Amino acid sequence: MKNTAVPLTLSIAFTLFFSLATVPAQAQNIAPTLDSSFMLAFGCNELAQSDGVNGVGVTSCDYPAATTFDGASDFNWSGDVDSYYLGFCGSRDSSGDYFPFGTPILPIAGSSDCSWIVGGYNFIYHNGTFFDGSGGVQTYWYQILTNSLGDAFVLGQTASGTILAKFSGVNNSRTFATSISVPASVMARDKGGNIYLAGSGQITKYSPNAGQMLYTKTIPGAFIGSISVDKYGDVYLAGTTNGGIPISFAPQPQPGGETDSFLTVLSPKGDRIVYSTYIGGSGGDYAAGVKGGSGASVMGTEQSYDWDGRQGECPGEYSNCSEAIFVSTFGPFRNSTLPTKLAFGKRVVGTTTIKKVTFKNTGDMPLHITAVQTTGTEYAQSNTCSAPVNPDKTCSITVAFTPFSVGEHDETLTVTSDSLVSPQQIILTGAGK
Repeated sequence: MKNTAVPLTLSIAFTLFFSLATVPAQAQNIAPTLDSSFMLAFGCNELAQSDGVNGVGVTSCDYPAATTFDGASDFNWSGDVDSYYLGFCGSRDSSGDYFPFGTPILPIAGSSDCSWIVGGYNFIYHNGTFFDGSGGVQTYWYQILTNSLGDAFVLGQTASGTILAKFSGVNNSRTFATSISVPASVMARDKGGNIYLAGSGQITKYSPNAGQMLYTKTIPGAFIGSISVDKYGDVYLAGTTNGGIPISFAPQPQPGGETDSFLTVLSPKGDRIVYSTYIGGSGGDYAAGVKGGSGASVMGTEQSYDWDGRQGECPGEYSNCSEAIFVSTFGPFRNSTLPTKLAFGKRVVGTTTIKKVTFKNTGDMPLHITAVQTTGTEYAQSNTCSAPVNPDKTCSITVAFTPFSVGEHDETLTVTSDSLVSPQQIILTGAGK
């Protein structure tokens, strides 16, 4: 990303928050809704990390380097040049010292889930204590997740490659350390404890103690920088791309320009893209974080004046050279599939033939089926669709065909739900002989 410094007086003048509804390119078929809001930052500040709603930043300008953003109108400057954040819990100043200063380190006031902090070589912070978690091998720890028991899963780098280690929340002991052969710069865990590692354009799912690889998938053209897993197991991936990512049900199916952000959502089994889209305008756009569940939110840094509403262009309008912080919000995606035809062939008059069809939820929200109906007296249905159908789950519809006379009997079955493609119809064909 271009880091063009804006004079301090000019930066203050343009420190504002404004919200615009994105006008995306023509969506393919159906797509989740997309709205974006923007906050103009100081000249060369960029998000270093985000959870999709909040972010921490760094800068190459002669202004404080450690910066927090709340995804709305507030941001705070703290720390000197070359300082940086350790997640959302602490920070390091330019000398490499931890902040807040002192021994033991104290989490930043107001930060959540900050009993563990990593962001340097060998030592890990847990509840006021520093301990060496390297196991005797120089390790740079850079990301940490905790479970309900207070244990920590820590991602690190050694001279021989990437490792994933687990530490006990009771006594800080290292319960396992596994060498990771796949790219791994970010990670997430689902409610079942499965671990997701992502890096470059690859996402890999492991069992809870990383003993078994459950699936691995490559997203062409993607540089994954953030990952989130919702309660249904859908996986949300965000990052940057120069083009070529797979597109499916995209509110923005075409790249905007130089470097774009993207959002790709995978099904719980990793075998299907729920939807995938570009995010951004004609300039350089970089996603820093994503949050999935009841829709999705992607937060990042952008320099696309045509996207965020600034007039003119850089360097014609100097203020347009400043990075802006964006938050793109995606509405819940309710989608489903159902066969379009069910053929019974020729059947003896008065006999009954039974066949089943499957209604599948291919979105990222539960679907509610409100009606299943057939036309004609020759067809009857029963179903298992009374309860909400969760993402990637199915319900069955049983259709019985009983011809009462010789000849063709073509009718329809209609399924009504809160899917975006509702009502869905199946052509029923059969004949009496």
